Amino acid sequence: MKHVAFSILIVFLFCSFNSSPTSSYEGMIRFSVKISGKEATKVSGMMPTSYTIWIKGNNSLIKTEGGISMMTGDLLFLGAQQKSYLINHGQKTVFSLESTSSAPQENITIEKTAEKKMILGYNCLKYVLKEKEGSATQTYTIWATKDLALPKASNSTGIGFGSFSFQGVDGLPLQVLTNMGDMSMEIMAMQVEKKSLPETHFQLPANYAVKVFDPAAMGGVPTQR
Repeated sequence: MKHVAFSILIVFLFCSFNSSPTSSYEGMIRFSVKISGKEATKVSGMMPTSYTIWIKGNNSLIKTEGGISMMTGDLLFLGAQQKSYLINHGQKTVFSLESTSSAPQENITIEKTAEKKMILGYNCLKYVLKEKEGSATQTYTIWATKDLALPKASNSTGIGFGSFSFQGVDGLPLQVLTNMGDMSMEIMAMQVEKKSLPETHFQLPANYAVKVFDPAAMGGVPTQR
């Protein structure tokens, strides 16, 4: 179901479009998620309502609020390990994510335009991403800034997994727009706050079970490590 696939895409969107920051950034970035249209009420319960991203050095932590966040949890990337983890506090489980390959995505095209605009004081460049699924094509309008970026795994196009890692978008998206028939969605940066963060903010919880995450079994039972 396309709506379900897109809701999963949102969770990992901001950990998939990465590049090395042009300057060192430490602090928090908060995003809102808004859906509208005739079909919005049918899927609003599973859609996230907001994201908060914390960045320190080569570490990042993403917390999702609302929707499927109860099923996924927090996303932690540890640069020293070059590893990504989903932390599900409800299940007291840490899911280890495999690094994505740098192979190009044949069903995805990205156009880098010359259009620019300011979002929260950051220079953003417009990209148009098209994802082909069978005979249908989904289009995303992305405004990304190179002044901010999540830490990136050295052996990967991103720190998401599988088809949710894309090449060709430089920096961090501060706005993503898409239309899906009778529903549209906007992911928008609402707050950027530079501040010092403690190292303890980027640690795996003690005494949590550790499992390998299987993206093909979303909602199923991950494989025990």
